[in-house]
Amino acid sequence: MLLANENFGNVAVENGLTFRTLISREQTDALLGNPNNWHPIKSAQHGARWMVGVIDQTYEISAQAITDPETVILNYPAVFAGKLIHELQGNPLISMVPMPWMLLSRVTPPKLAGPLNLPRNTPPFLVTGFWHLLEVVADQLVGPPVNKLRKQLGMRKISRIPRWSFSDRLTLGMFPDWYAPRQPDWPKSTEMVGFARFDGSDQKQIPAETLDFIDAGRKPIAITFGTGMRYAKTMFENAARACTLLKRRAVLMTTTPSDLPTQLPETIHHCPFAPFGKLFQHCAAIVHHGGIGTTAQAIAAGIPQLIMPLAWDQYDNADRVTRLKVGSSIKSSASSRDLAFSLKQLLDTANGQALAQYADQSDGQRSFKLAADKIEATRMD
Repeated sequence: MLLANENFGNVAVENGLTFRTLISREQTDALLGNPNNWHPIKSAQHGARWMVGVIDQTYEISAQAITDPETVILNYPAVFAGKLIHELQGNPLISMVPMPWMLLSRVTPPKLAGPLNLPRNTPPFLVTGFWHLLEVVADQLVGPPVNKLRKQLGMRKISRIPRWSFSDRLTLGMFPDWYAPRQPDWPKSTEMVGFARFDGSDQKQIPAETLDFIDAGRKPIAITFGTGMRYAKTMFENAARACTLLKRRAVLMTTTPSDLPTQLPETIHHCPFAPFGKLFQHCAAIVHHGGIGTTAQAIAAGIPQLIMPLAWDQYDNADRVTRLKVGSSIKSSASSRDLAFSLKQLLDTANGQALAQYADQSDGQRSFKLAADKIEATRMD
């Protein structure tokens, strides 16, 4: 059974899963539709406030669905319901971590946004103090409703909620160790399985008109800033103009028509949706926001990527891509000329050896199987 936001209902049913809505479309829109969600600093506060509003709801729905104490709970740590039910009923709990940014480390800190970022040479004791400060802030933002619910359930008060939310039994890192090497101060239960990529490629195809555009000339540049992003008009305009300056064709991917430039030249094509696993095979490069899913698909396709991070884990992914020499990054506020310069440099200096090496090591099906085996082993314990 999959408990998730309503937007995933059809995908779950198409893949043979029982589905229950954990978060409604309207609630998802309240999160993603707020411009603060895409701000490097304000996003954390906005996300925490939104989370506070759904804590009771997600617990009640989850508790109704998970009644057998032998049911294994595969839980995203930010959804606290799984950990609460685990403590109450004793269900085996597995934390699923899609991006290494979620795993705090004083040894190798993940890259954060703007002024929150710590230089790599920061002494470990200062990093520890910084993480402690962030945990205190997190406790203040989400601690009261979590502990209120715990009190109603007859449970003791807790603190350091970001660390508490992880499973003591198994934390599945849904990324490879070459992307994020294991750190000695990660949860001891952490095991990495690689990028488990899913984009509906088995059921969905590239639209015919997009294929026609691809076949009509030189490989295009793919441009996307995330399915949920609705405030990317300037970024799309600058990226499209940059491609025009370079005399490169481009495919703009967005489900928000208002984000598109007013007029698109013949060399720029709009595609509302295409499975990245198929589309990127036809592209020369991709310009994107740095979400972990898009990043992983670009690595698997072996194409260079130019990341324009906005918030959340995107700065960390941009940093890792740059260090692996499979891409680079630029500010989301970059002008079209600066974008054109960076994109030309990326295309001209792409490290073919690194791109091929990491593409060969990105076996999504193997990662799914490895994750499934570890989940099944936990169920049998």
